[in-house]
Amino acid sequence: YKGSSNVSSTLQAAKSVVNDLLTAIATDTEQVPQPTFSLKQPYPNPSTGRATVSYELGQPGPVRLSVLDLLGREVAILEEGFRASGHGQVEWQADDTRPAGLYLLVLEAEGQRRTRSILLNR
Repeated sequence: YKGSSNVSSTLQAAKSVVNDLLTAIATDTEQVPQPTFSLKQPYPNPSTGRATVSYELGQPGPVRLSVLDLLGREVAILEEGFRASGHGQVEWQADDTRPAGLYLLVLEAEGQRRTRSILLNR
């Protein structure tokens, strides 16, 4: 094989392909997708008094995550204040005096509002 011109040209072609691939990888300008504003479905749902609530923020800023009863009365504030962009997670521990029923989780941030429902089952 040492004296064969075929091996040399094949090796040169392989080097060229590898070089092209490495250049494409190094110069790839595709951006990592940014998180978008969303409120995930709480779990477990229905809950017996304790539930995990997750959300995503597309940009940093003030956040308010609250729990409302069906009459619109605020029964708990789970998160309030300035938060970084990305994933957030809190737990709602309903006190023992909270009656069973349907409640609303309301996330306000980025000038928007997202709502999810949760069923408290005693």
